[in-house]
Amino acid sequence: MQMTSNSTVKKYLKAAEDAADEVQRRGKHILPTVSRLLLLSTYLEDGVRMLTHWSMQANYVSREWNVFALLGHLFVLINMICQLVGSGLVLARVQVPIACAILGGNTLMQIIVYKIIFEDFSYLLRLVAITGGLLLLYVESQNEGRVVFGGLPSISENKPKRWLQLSGRLLLVLMLVSLVRFQEGLDILVSLISLIAAALIAIGFKTRPVALGAAVLLFVLNLFSHPFWSFNEKHLEMLRDFVKYDFFQTLSAVGGLLMIVAVGPGDVSLDQRKKDW
Repeated sequence: MQMTSNSTVKKYLKAAEDAADEVQRRGKHILPTVSRLLLLSTYLEDGVRMLTHWSMQANYVSREWNVFALLGHLFVLINMICQLVGSGLVLARVQVPIACAILGGNTLMQIIVYKIIFEDFSYLLRLVAITGGLLLLYVESQNEGRVVFGGLPSISENKPKRWLQLSGRLLLVLMLVSLVRFQEGLDILVSLISLIAAALIAIGFKTRPVALGAAVLLFVLNLFSHPFWSFNEKHLEMLRDFVKYDFFQTLSAVGGLLMIVAVGPGDVSLDQRKKDW
Protein backbone atom coordinates (compact mmCIF):
# COMPACT_ATOMS: atom_id res chain seq x y z
CA MET A 1 0.00 0.00 0.00
CA GLN A 2 2.83 2.34 0.96
CA MET A 3 4.72 1.60 -2.28
CA THR A 4 1.56 2.21 -4.35
CA SER A 5 1.03 5.58 -2.61
CA ASN A 6 4.65 6.64 -3.21
CA SER A 7 4.40 5.55 -6.83
CA THR A 8 1.25 7.63 -7.32
CA VAL A 9 2.86 10.73 -5.79
CA LYS A 10 5.93 10.33 -7.99
CA LYS A 11 3.69 9.90 -11.02
CA TYR A 12 1.84 13.17 -10.32
CA LEU A 13 5.07 15.03 -9.56
CA LYS A 14 6.57 13.82 -12.83
CA ALA A 15 3.44 14.89 -14.72
CA ALA A 16 3.57 18.34 -13.11
CA GLU A 17 7.26 18.70 -13.93
CA ASP A 18 6.66 17.67 -17.53
CA ALA A 19 3.81 20.19 -17.81
CA ALA A 20 6.00 23.00 -16.46
CA ASP A 21 8.84 22.06 -18.81
CA GLU A 22 6.38 22.07 -21.71
CA VAL A 23 5.12 25.54 -20.75
CA GLN A 24 8.71 26.78 -20.51
CA ARG A 25 9.66 25.18 -23.83
CA ARG A 26 6.64 26.36 -25.80
CA GLY A 27 6.64 29.79 -24.21
CA LYS A 28 10.39 30.39 -24.15
CA HIS A 29 10.02 33.45 -26.41
CA ILE A 30 6.87 34.94 -24.89
CA LEU A 31 7.04 33.78 -21.24
CA PRO A 32 9.88 36.16 -20.23
CA THR A 33 8.06 39.10 -21.84
CA VAL A 34 4.77 38.26 -20.10
CA SER A 35 6.50 37.77 -16.74
CA ARG A 36 8.34 41.11 -17.11
CA LEU A 37 5.13 42.95 -17.91
CA LEU A 38 3.28 41.39 -14.97
CA LEU A 39 6.21 41.96 -12.63
CA LEU A 40 6.38 45.65 -13.56
CA SER A 41 2.61 46.18 -13.51
CA THR A 42 2.58 47.50 -9.94
CA TYR A 43 5.28 50.06 -10.76
CA LEU A 44 3.46 51.19 -13.90
CA GLU A 45 0.12 51.44 -12.08
CA ASP A 46 1.63 53.29 -9.12
CA GLY A 47 3.56 55.64 -11.41
CA VAL A 48 0.32 56.59 -13.16
CA ARG A 49 -1.37 56.89 -9.74
CA MET A 50 1.23 59.48 -8.71
CA LEU A 51 0.17 61.56 -11.71
CA THR A 52 -3.60 61.18 -11.24
CA HIS A 53 -3.51 61.55 -7.42
CA TRP A 54 -0.69 64.07 -7.25
CA SER A 55 -2.16 66.50 -4.71
CA MET A 56 -3.45 63.78 -2.40
CA GLN A 57 -0.08 62.00 -2.31
CA ALA A 58 1.90 65.24 -1.84
CA ASN A 59 -0.41 66.41 0.96
CA TYR A 60 -0.13 63.04 2.70
CA VAL A 61 3.68 63.14 2.72
CA SER A 62 3.90 66.75 3.91
CA ARG A 63 1.32 66.09 6.65
CA GLU A 64 2.81 62.78 7.88
CA TRP A 65 6.38 64.09 7.97
CA ASN A 66 5.47 67.66 8.93
CA VAL A 67 7.55 69.11 6.09
CA PHE A 68 7.07 71.88 3.54
CA ALA A 69 4.53 71.15 0.80
CA LEU A 70 7.31 71.49 -1.78
CA LEU A 71 9.03 68.37 -0.39
CA GLY A 72 5.79 66.42 -0.69
CA HIS A 73 5.50 67.41 -4.35
CA LEU A 74 9.18 66.56 -4.91
CA PHE A 75 8.61 63.06 -3.48
CA VAL A 76 5.65 62.46 -5.82
CA LEU A 77 7.69 63.66 -8.82
CA ILE A 78 10.67 61.41 -7.98
CA ASN A 79 8.34 58.49 -7.25
CA MET A 80 6.56 58.85 -10.58
CA ILE A 81 9.72 59.30 -12.67
CA CYS A 82 11.57 56.38 -11.05
CA GLN A 83 8.70 53.95 -11.53
CA LEU A 84 7.73 54.90 -15.08
CA VAL A 85 11.26 55.39 -16.41
CA GLY A 86 12.61 52.29 -14.63
CA SER A 87 9.76 50.15 -15.95
CA GLY A 88 10.15 51.58 -19.45
CA LEU A 89 13.87 50.78 -19.52
CA VAL A 90 13.26 47.16 -18.44
CA LEU A 91 10.52 46.65 -21.03
CA ALA A 92 12.73 48.20 -23.73
CA ARG A 93 15.65 45.97 -22.56
CA VAL A 94 17.86 49.05 -22.15
CA GLN A 95 20.22 49.33 -19.15
CA VAL A 96 18.21 46.73 -17.25
CA PRO A 97 20.61 46.50 -14.25
CA ILE A 98 20.38 50.28 -13.73
CA ALA A 99 16.60 50.17 -14.18
CA CYS A 100 16.27 47.39 -11.57
CA ALA A 101 18.41 49.43 -9.16
CA ILE A 102 16.18 52.48 -9.72
CA LEU A 103 13.01 50.46 -9.05
CA GLY A 104 14.54 48.77 -6.00
CA GLY A 105 15.66 52.12 -4.60
CA ASN A 106 12.20 53.53 -5.21
CA THR A 107 10.65 50.62 -3.29
CA LEU A 108 12.96 51.32 -0.36
CA MET A 109 12.02 55.01 -0.50
CA GLN A 110 8.32 54.11 -0.35
CA ILE A 111 8.87 51.81 2.64
CA ILE A 112 10.55 54.67 4.50
CA VAL A 113 8.31 57.58 3.45
CA TYR A 114 5.01 55.72 3.94
CA LYS A 115 6.33 54.19 7.22
CA ILE A 116 5.29 50.75 5.99
CA ILE A 117 7.72 48.92 8.25
CA PHE A 118 5.71 50.08 11.28
CA GLU A 119 2.21 50.05 9.77
CA ASP A 120 1.50 46.79 7.94
CA PHE A 121 3.82 43.77 8.09
CA SER A 122 1.89 41.86 5.42
CA TYR A 123 2.21 44.83 3.06
CA LEU A 124 5.95 45.00 3.81
CA LEU A 125 6.31 41.31 2.91
CA ARG A 126 4.65 41.95 -0.47
CA LEU A 127 6.97 44.86 -1.26
CA VAL A 128 10.06 42.84 -0.31
CA ALA A 129 8.76 39.94 -2.43
CA ILE A 130 8.47 42.21 -5.47
CA THR A 131 12.07 43.31 -4.85
CA GLY A 132 12.99 39.64 -5.21
CA GLY A 133 11.32 39.74 -8.60
CA LEU A 134 13.61 42.63 -9.55
CA LEU A 135 16.64 40.49 -8.71
CA LEU A 136 15.31 37.79 -11.04
CA LEU A 137 14.82 40.43 -13.75
CA TYR A 138 18.47 41.37 -13.34
CA VAL A 139 19.59 37.73 -13.54
CA GLU A 140 17.46 37.19 -16.64
CA SER A 141 19.03 40.24 -18.32
CA GLN A 142 22.50 38.84 -17.60
CA ASN A 143 21.48 35.52 -19.17
CA GLU A 144 20.32 37.39 -22.26
CA GLY A 145 23.44 39.47 -22.60
CA ARG A 146 25.97 36.73 -21.92
CA VAL A 147 28.18 35.77 -24.82
CA VAL A 148 29.91 32.41 -24.64
CA PHE A 149 33.07 31.91 -26.65
CA GLY A 150 33.38 28.63 -28.52
CA GLY A 151 30.50 27.09 -26.55
CA LEU A 152 32.53 27.21 -23.32
CA PRO A 153 30.86 28.42 -20.10
CA SER A 154 31.94 31.82 -18.81
CA ILE A 155 33.96 31.64 -15.58
CA SER A 156 32.68 34.99 -14.27
CA GLU A 157 29.01 34.28 -14.84
CA ASN A 158 28.37 31.87 -12.00
CA LYS A 159 29.03 33.11 -8.46
CA PRO A 160 27.26 36.50 -8.39
CA LYS A 161 24.40 35.19 -10.53
CA ARG A 162 23.75 32.08 -8.44
CA TRP A 163 23.47 34.05 -5.19
CA LEU A 164 21.33 36.78 -6.73
CA GLN A 165 19.04 34.14 -8.20
CA LEU A 166 18.78 32.43 -4.82
CA SER A 167 18.07 35.75 -3.09
CA GLY A 168 15.38 36.62 -5.62
CA ARG A 169 13.77 33.22 -5.16
CA LEU A 170 13.80 33.48 -1.37
CA LEU A 171 12.41 37.00 -1.33
CA LEU A 172 9.70 36.19 -3.85
CA VAL A 173 8.21 33.41 -1.71
CA LEU A 174 7.40 36.04 0.94
CA MET A 175 4.37 36.88 -1.21
CA LEU A 176 3.11 33.33 -0.59
CA VAL A 177 3.89 33.68 3.12
CA SER A 178 1.82 36.89 3.21
CA LEU A 179 -1.24 34.81 2.21
CA VAL A 180 -1.07 32.73 5.39
CA ARG A 181 -4.19 33.29 7.51
CA PHE A 182 -5.36 30.41 9.70
CA GLN A 183 -8.92 31.66 10.19
CA GLU A 184 -11.49 29.44 8.48
CA GLY A 185 -11.80 26.48 6.10
CA LEU A 186 -10.71 27.94 2.74
CA ASP A 187 -8.14 30.27 4.35
CA ILE A 188 -6.53 27.33 6.12
CA LEU A 189 -6.35 25.32 2.88
CA VAL A 190 -4.84 28.24 0.93
CA SER A 191 -2.41 28.90 3.79
CA LEU A 192 -1.19 25.30 3.84
CA ILE A 193 -0.76 25.21 0.05
CA SER A 194 1.07 28.57 0.15
CA LEU A 195 3.46 27.45 2.90
CA ILE A 196 4.27 24.17 1.13
CA ALA A 197 4.82 25.97 -2.19
CA ALA A 198 6.97 28.64 -0.48
CA ALA A 199 9.14 25.98 1.18
CA LEU A 200 9.62 23.99 -2.05
CA ILE A 201 10.50 27.10 -4.09
CA ALA A 202 12.86 28.30 -1.35
CA ILE A 203 14.87 25.06 -1.33
CA GLY A 204 14.58 24.74 -5.11
CA PHE A 205 12.80 21.39 -5.26
CA LYS A 206 10.53 20.76 -8.28
CA THR A 207 10.86 24.52 -8.66
CA ARG A 208 9.35 25.08 -12.08
CA PRO A 209 6.10 23.11 -11.59
CA VAL A 210 5.62 24.49 -8.07
CA ALA A 211 6.26 28.09 -9.23
CA LEU A 212 3.83 27.60 -12.13
CA GLY A 213 1.17 26.17 -9.80
CA ALA A 214 1.73 28.99 -7.29
CA ALA A 215 1.43 31.57 -10.08
CA VAL A 216 -1.92 30.11 -11.16
CA LEU A 217 -3.13 29.99 -7.53
CA LEU A 218 -2.11 33.61 -6.89
CA PHE A 219 -3.70 34.78 -10.14
CA VAL A 220 -7.04 33.13 -9.36
CA LEU A 221 -7.04 34.34 -5.73
CA ASN A 222 -6.19 37.83 -6.95
CA LEU A 223 -9.24 37.95 -9.21
CA PHE A 224 -11.55 37.00 -6.34
CA SER A 225 -9.81 38.91 -3.53
CA HIS A 226 -9.12 42.24 -5.25
CA PRO A 227 -11.93 42.96 -7.76
CA PHE A 228 -11.27 46.71 -7.88
CA TRP A 229 -13.38 47.02 -11.05
CA SER A 230 -16.53 46.32 -9.01
CA PHE A 231 -16.15 49.46 -6.84
CA ASN A 232 -18.00 51.87 -9.11
CA GLU A 233 -19.67 54.17 -6.58
CA LYS A 234 -18.09 57.58 -6.02
CA HIS A 235 -17.94 57.19 -2.22
CA LEU A 236 -15.95 53.96 -2.64
CA GLU A 237 -13.21 55.58 -4.74
CA MET A 238 -10.58 55.51 -1.98
CA LEU A 239 -11.32 51.85 -1.16
CA ARG A 240 -11.14 51.10 -4.89
CA ASP A 241 -7.64 52.61 -5.04
CA PHE A 242 -6.42 50.45 -2.15
CA VAL A 243 -7.88 47.27 -3.66
CA LYS A 244 -6.48 48.18 -7.08
CA TYR A 245 -3.01 48.68 -5.60
CA ASP A 246 -3.19 45.26 -3.88
CA PHE A 247 -4.36 43.70 -7.16
CA PHE A 248 -1.33 44.96 -9.12
CA GLN A 249 1.07 44.09 -6.30
CA THR A 250 -0.15 40.51 -6.39
CA LEU A 251 0.01 40.53 -10.19
CA SER A 252 3.67 41.51 -9.92
CA ALA A 253 4.31 38.49 -7.70
CA VAL A 254 2.63 36.30 -10.33
CA GLY A 255 5.10 37.76 -12.85
CA GLY A 256 7.99 36.95 -10.51
CA LEU A 257 6.86 33.34 -10.18
CA LEU A 258 6.57 33.04 -13.95
CA MET A 259 10.09 34.46 -14.17
CA ILE A 260 11.24 31.54 -12.02
CA VAL A 261 9.56 29.20 -14.52
CA ALA A 262 11.40 31.02 -17.33
CA VAL A 263 14.93 31.20 -15.83
CA GLY A 264 14.79 28.15 -13.56
CA PRO A 265 15.84 27.77 -9.92
CA GLY A 266 19.53 28.45 -10.47
CA ASP A 267 22.63 26.63 -9.25
CA VAL A 268 21.83 26.87 -5.52
CA SER A 269 18.87 24.48 -5.51
CA LEU A 270 18.02 20.83 -4.98
CA ASP A 271 16.94 20.58 -8.61
CA GLN A 272 20.46 21.53 -9.74
CA ARG A 273 22.03 19.19 -7.16
CA LYS A 274 19.99 16.32 -8.59
CA LYS A 275 21.33 17.11 -12.06
CA ASP A 276 24.89 17.22 -10.75
CA TRP A 277 24.44 13.81 -9.08
